[in-house]
Amino acid sequence: VLPASATDPNRNLMAVRRRTLTCQICRGDYPIDFFGRRPPYAPAYTFLEDAYLLRDPFAELAANAVICVGGICGNCDQDVCAAPECSLFYSKRFCARCVHGSSNGEEPRSLSRWFPKELSPQIGMLSRQNQSQFTES
Repeated sequence: VLPASATDPNRNLMAVRRRTLTCQICRGDYPIDFFGRRPPYAPAYTFLEDAYLLRDPFAELAANAVICVGGICGNCDQDVCAAPECSLFYSKRFCARCVHGSSNGEEPRSLSRWFPKELSPQIGMLSRQNQSQFTES
């Protein structure tokens, strides 16, 4: 069973209105100003996922720079930040719990075997940082 926030079709709009993404792995709150693939303030960028985005506060306004703050797990539909300890992007975003098969208290079904071996360092990073959090939910 997913939390109400994961099944609410308006949660992306609510996050943008709150201007905050709350990661379901690390529980961090991160500033955002847009959800989608093409931020209006950076028309040269098109993301491969619907992502929570932020105008880069360290770049000049004319640079139209953008930061991907996070996205939605393609497996469990949870909001996750883009930190390498919390999620992995490979054709779509996957949270650490789903990569390691520890989502929602179900029987573990690890997705890690489906990723190319070249992603092993990133998958290892997901496991090292979040082992204790896998058993808490």
